[in-house]
Amino acid sequence: QKGAAVDDVQLYINEPVTYEKLPDFDAVFFASASAVEVFIAQFSKEALKGKTVVTIGKPTSDTLAAFGREANIIASEATVEGAIEALARHGVLE
Repeated sequence: QKGAAVDDVQLYINEPVTYEKLPDFDAVFFASASAVEVFIAQFSKEALKGKTVVTIGKPTSDTLAAFGREANIIASEATVEGAIEALARHGVLE
């Protein structure tokens, strides 16, 4: 109504990455709900047994919980830095 021109720009395309084999790991960091969905679809929630699971925030944790697995650590700030700080506070990075 004010005469503004608006462009809809796609900044990125979220495409799942697939792996032939799950590498050995002690902890996993999920930075998005879609990352949880892809991991579970590819490897199942059983692959997370005995592992430390870190999420970037509540929406990602909620998706994980929908699959029957709670996060061990939730970043207090929804950033990678926040997740690293949360890991350090929980003694995982010692």
